[in-house]
Amino acid sequence: MFINTGWLLDYLSPGATSSELQAAFMRAGLEIEEFFDVSSLLKQIRIGFVRSVKPMEDAEGLFHAHVEIDPGHFIDIVFT
Repeated sequence: MFINTGWLLDYLSPGATSSELQAAFMRAGLEIEEFFDVSSLLKQIRIGFVRSVKPMEDAEGLFHAHVEIDPGHFIDIVFT
């Protein structure tokens, strides 16, 4: 069974860590087969806001998007 412990940490005493929660599971007699730290994998994901999209003049079927990924920080993306 997979359990997302993020919500559980919200209800525990302030400052409880994932490793403390794992230790508490073991003391309660629950077996932990694997532990995945998804937060390190999600650091590479960026959420951006598309501010403008327009077709590229010299390439039919391609579009140019101006995307804001941080306040005041824009990147350009070309897509089909």
